[in-house]
Amino acid sequence: MSEVPFAEDPPRLADQDSSIRTVMRLAEPAFGEGLSAATAWGRLRRRQRRRQRARTWSVATLGVAASAAAGLYVSRPEPPPPLSLAREPDAISAEPPPAPSAPPAPSASAPPAPSTMADRASPPAPPRVQAPAVPRPGPALVDAELSDAGCRKLAESGQIERAVACFEVLGQGDGVRAQVALHEAARLAAGELRDPDRAMRSIEQFRARFSGGTLWAEVETLRIGLLEQLGRSEDALAASERLLATPAGRIVAPQLRLLRGRIYEQVHQDCGKAITEYVALVGEAGTEADAAELRRAQCLENLGRHDDARSAYQRYLERPNPKSARHVERRLLELEAGKARSGD
Repeated sequence: MSEVPFAEDPPRLADQDSSIRTVMRLAEPAFGEGLSAATAWGRLRRRQRRRQRARTWSVATLGVAASAAAGLYVSRPEPPPPLSLAREPDAISAEPPPAPSAPPAPSASAPPAPSTMADRASPPAPPRVQAPAVPRPGPALVDAELSDAGCRKLAESGQIERAVACFEVLGQGDGVRAQVALHEAARLAAGELRDPDRAMRSIEQFRARFSGGTLWAEVETLRIGLLEQLGRSEDALAASERLLATPAGRIVAPQLRLLRGRIYEQVHQDCGKAITEYVALVGEAGTEADAAELRRAQCLENLGRHDDARSAYQRYLERPNPKSARHVERRLLELEAGKARSGD
């Protein structure tokens, strides 16, 4: 093979004998001023260090970003359970939920079917255990109402249900304050709400916690009245007789005598025994004595003892501010007219 000859380098301007060479030679010292190999080397090293730091920061930034992405992947929320068309149970139910039916026993001939992927993904929730029913005192109350004055203010404003609930909460405490609260809760429940069962719960709580307490006689009297309302007249008579035999019974004797007389008169249809109860209150002050004197006169009239009835009616009118004065005056006129017609 023949060698290909290389082309010769073109002539350099600085080597030619011309005016250009002269100008370049004159300018060369000016271009060389300020040039230094050490300075140039320092600049090169500084550029290299800047590039190294830039690469280091880039690697560190990429590492932090990768760690954050991995953490987000690990902590992402679980997908929601598959939707079900079954009706969800109510959040608050007045009745306990029905007991879950027992699964059928597996047959000896047919092995249990393997669970599906959906069953393993969303296992059935365990049956909710219903707490035992505890009598809850009415609607919710605020802290400002939970005092004796707050409860009474609710009662005075006509919010009887809230007042009873308020007294029931106060009755969970100790001392005389709790005794008064339980008595008031029972009294309002029996009288205003006409709920003897609820009233009896407060009374039984009082009897269990404060036997012989300050308001024992008053609470027992209220209990005896509830026994009458519940149709347990014989229990009411027996309990009232026991209470009258105690020193505390003298404090509530007017209420007990009137109640016993009313039971004999209305339930037993025995005005004779009723009069023996009513006569113990003749001449006494108070609402019970007013009612007892009026009922005594009516019983005498029902027994056909008209003269004794007229005397009892007249004695009733001699009471200070008799509540049934107009009715008694009308009955006296009718008795006088009947006497005139009979010629007595």
